[in-house]
Amino acid sequence: MPQELDPTLVWSPPVEEVYVAAEERLEPRDKKPYRRGITKLPKLKTWAFRDVVLVPAGKSMFKYGDPRRKPTREYPNILGGIIRKHFPGIVNLPTGGRDVAWTWKHYSYAEDPSGKYENMQERVVRHFWKYFKRAEGKEIACDVILHELCRVRVTGMHSEARVRFGRDWHAERKVWMSKADCRDTLMAPWQYMQFMF
Repeated sequence: MPQELDPTLVWSPPVEEVYVAAEERLEPRDKKPYRRGITKLPKLKTWAFRDVVLVPAGKSMFKYGDPRRKPTREYPNILGGIIRKHFPGIVNLPTGGRDVAWTWKHYSYAEDPSGKYENMQERVVRHFWKYFKRAEGKEIACDVILHELCRVRVTGMHSEARVRFGRDWHAERKVWMSKADCRDTLMAPWQYMQFMF
């Protein structure tokens, strides 16, 4: 059963939109501020670090087996890209009903559309281990750490997306917004929807 939407929320943009600056420093400028594009995953065919070994270091991080073989893009960056790429969207909950995949646990409720893996959690984990190798004899410990990293990453991903959408929306109107400003600014649904895809 789909979630009920708040009827007071405005999902369609107004016929005429007038930008009203919250503060003087947020006034429109002469040109759009520079916005970095979305980070894409490197192609596996050209990824030269598939033999780099990750070794457990504590409960929630890895160290490189050979520090001299540090990749150009480190494992947290690759993991973030994989989690975003395989975001399942709306998932069917085992208790009934549906919800957005807000947590890493929600990835386990989503079926893999390709049918290769049991669920999206497994797909993320398998995809990550195509970029790196687990330390020999410590495969289970590596998987435990990876699941912990995913748990933290998925929770923070939604907050990061809200900030990015806010900055993009304002940048289109030639207004530079800091991340701190965007964290304190809650926009209307129609504003977020303009930068969802």
